Order: sequence, then C-alpha cells, then structure tokens
Amino acid sequence: VCLALALLTACAEPPADSGARADPIVGGSDVTDGGFAAVYMLRAEFDNAVRAGCTATLITPRTLLTAAHCVDPRKAGATGVQLFAVGRAVAPPATDPAWVQAIDSRFHPLYVPGDLFSYDLAVVLLPAASSVTPVPYSARDATALVGQPLTAVGYGIASEGAADYGTAFSFDGRPTV
Repeated sequence: VCLALALLTACAEPPADSGARADPIVGGSDVTDGGFAAVYMLRAEFDNAVRAGCTATLITPRTLLTAAHCVDPRKAGATGVQLFAVGRAVAPPATDPAWVQAIDSRFHPLYVPGDLFSYDLAVVLLPAASSVTPVPYSARDATALVGQPLTAVGYGIASEGAADYGTAFSFDGRPTV
C-alpha cells in the first residue's frame, strides 16, 4: 500500500502554504536485494531519439501507475513514445530481454504538462499479467498520512554526476505535505 500511496502523495497538489519545492531526495538505501518487487522501472524512448527513465508501481496484474510527465512525449519535445518496463530491483541493460514493451498509456484527464502538482498521474498497460503481486491502489485521502511512517521506493541516480538512474533506492520518512 505504501508504494502506490507514496507515488500519489508525491504527485498530489500541495496546500497553498506548503512551500513545496522540487528538491531531490538525498540519501536512501540501495534495494538491490530483490525487495519491493512491485516497483518497476520504465524506459521511455521518444521518437526524437531522447530516452528517459522513471519509476512505476504495479497496481493490477497488467497496470503500472507512474507520473504523467514520464510518459508524455511533449515533455521531451517529441510527438510519440515507446515505453518499456522491467520489474526487478536492479534494472538490466537496455538490451536485456527482460524489458517488456508496454501496449498503452493514459494520462489523468486533468493533467497539465509542465505543472508537476497538477494530477501528474498516468497508467501504463503491460501486454500480459505479471507474476508479481500488485500493490493495491488506495483512494484514501493522502493528508491522513501526514506524520505517519512511509517508505518510498524508486529508481534514481546513486551519486552526483553519475548516469546510473537504474539503481533502486528506498527512503524512509514522514510526509509533511
């Protein structure tokens, strides 16, 4: 439950007086031990040769939840995108056959490109059901989580200047927004 909620909390619209910023999360623990199996890495290949990576959470056997800006071709100055997903704690190289091409993606209907706090949600459809147990989606109001322990898991860069965005990390904290 925490993983999907963490993604939703990170993308939810902050209160006007929250002082929310787009600072990076610093720290965290490497999760290369195979934990957090429902956390996937997405690779976006845009039709203008730009590539990007993002984190997604398996919420049904075939559906990944991610941020809309991760799959929106307009964010890369492109008109189209092909999405690939891999569901393991350590992302394989782009040529590994474990990568699966997604068959569809949809943005939240109120998503506004360029506004990271405006319904920045998307779903990505996999061609077949995963053998991994999905994290159930919760429609619970995320403000109830303020001050509660939360583990966020995602892919990121391990050190400044590195190009290793395929490393999975977890971060334990207490939401303040």
